Amino acid sequence: MKEELAKSPVEGKRRFFIIENAEKLTLAASNALLNLLEEPVAPVVTILITNNENQILPTVKSRTQILNFSDEKIDSKRAQLLEYGLTDEEIEDLGDTAKLEEESKYLFQELLEQNDLALVRVSQISSLATKPASQKFIFYQLKTLAMKSLAAGEKLRKSAFLLELLMTCDKMRASNVSFHNTLDYLVLSFER
Repeated sequence: MKEELAKSPVEGKRRFFIIENAEKLTLAASNALLNLLEEPVAPVVTILITNNENQILPTVKSRTQILNFSDEKIDSKRAQLLEYGLTDEEIEDLGDTAKLEEESKYLFQELLEQNDLALVRVSQISSLATKPASQKFIFYQLKTLAMKSLAAGEKLRKSAFLLELLMTCDKMRASNVSFHNTLDYLVLSFER
């Protein structure tokens, strides 16, 4: 490792080294790393990745900048669902959303490809999403996928049109149009 760190960078001003599972370094390896951190041979940024920072030698920790990453994906998803209009109870009622996410993604792709199987998918989704919370989640997923597609610059017209139709679907749902009929409207209107 010392030889690698001594090499000068080829394309940039610094070299980057990532050490995964840094908590598993032996005492000798930790001391060697400490020497390299104290007296770097070349412009180097060393990133230590660990699940338990308490297992890193205190002398090594004192010469590092610690960044903690937490699993915020779940929290941010919850916040987005709350912002979309789902209540805490509805989010709890959703449970595991993997199947709903998968079916929403398939429907989204079939809509963009104007695949006739989209109507079959609507029936599958309708039988899967029987609770109001899961029905709201389907529309949330479709909107999210359309916005991501727009942001990525993919199929701009189709994604924008889908978002417009989804807003109409929101109005239909507010007027107590059934979930299945609303999805049918979405598919049939998109095929035009």
